[in-house]
Amino acid sequence: MKQSDSEILIEKAHNGDSAAIERLMSEYKGRVKKLARAYFLVGGDTDDLIQEGMIGLYKALRDYDPHKGKGNFTAFADMCIIRNMQTAVKSSLRIKHRALNESLSLNNQSEGEEEYINCIIDEHADNPLDVLLKDEQSRDFKMRIETELSKLEKKVLAQYLEGHSYSEIALNLNKSVKAVDNTLQRIKKKLMPLYHQ
Repeated sequence: MKQSDSEILIEKAHNGDSAAIERLMSEYKGRVKKLARAYFLVGGDTDDLIQEGMIGLYKALRDYDPHKGKGNFTAFADMCIIRNMQTAVKSSLRIKHRALNESLSLNNQSEGEEEYINCIIDEHADNPLDVLLKDEQSRDFKMRIETELSKLEKKVLAQYLEGHSYSEIALNLNKSVKAVDNTLQRIKKKLMPLYHQ
């Protein structure tokens, strides 16, 4: 496109001629693509850079004034396109964007592989509600042990849960094996109603 044709279109664009704007945007898109090759947008791709360049081109169309000594439109457009792409690149490198740019989508999948999200979901994992109920039952069970068992019953239960035999518990607590057995039977009677709720 000749410079004079370009200036006529720019003048029409400034007067609100949408056809002139579209034609200029279309004519310069190849130039934007060429300029985009020099940059890399973290977390984006070439199309994102081209889009940023097209925004820069639109700003150039909007702001270009041949009477203010800004040179020819092509040079001014290049400057606006490059600035917009550089701003996008700098913005993508900011610390606040690091988590987004360095993260891996769990919905990505390689050819022939399942999505990553399916690799981390345990189908046999407990339902959160079940976990909560188990925690609540566990607290209730511990509370019942504290409030309903005697000191001797608590000692016998603790040793029994550690894996000691009846005779070992009897020896450790200086009790008879029969006393240990009777104590464990009382503990079961006290705690079983709660355990079966």
